[in-house]
Amino acid sequence: RWDERLKKARIDFEGVLKRIETLLQSVRDDIEKKQFSAVLQGCASILQLKPDLPEVAALKEQAEALKNDHDSRLAGAMDLKQQCAFAEAADVLRRLSADYAWDATARTELTECEEAATQLEILIANAEAATAERKLPAALAAWESVLALNPNHAGAKAHLATLMRK
Repeated sequence: RWDERLKKARIDFEGVLKRIETLLQSVRDDIEKKQFSAVLQGCASILQLKPDLPEVAALKEQAEALKNDHDSRLAGAMDLKQQCAFAEAADVLRRLSADYAWDATARTELTECEEAATQLEILIANAEAATAERKLPAALAAWESVLALNPNHAGAKAHLATLMRK
């Protein structure tokens, strides 16, 4: 009877060890992909089974650092977007998307910022052309379009002020 209990306990223990190793390999794979949420979940599962694995603590610390890096860079890009610095925000989001390929939010924001930056470049080119050709109504409307997309655009404000004096 004791032999059966010991055998069952050994089988259970071996099962737990196999489960830990499977989870640990999954966490290692996820850290390579910079999927910090999955790493943190995996670490929590492992620590419930065996709370004193130094590798798990190190992987958890690495995942937390990745999360902080990701969140900080995403927040910085959103601040730039809020300030209508679309090209700069797109640069940050492009690098973020390269580092965290799984991040759909960064990719979506990148597309929006790239589109806004392109639209702003086109509007500025049109406004500069109308100004150079001395087409006052068209130039005024074009610079106002620039300000509609980026209310902080100093060049558009300056051109409007100059054109309004004419």
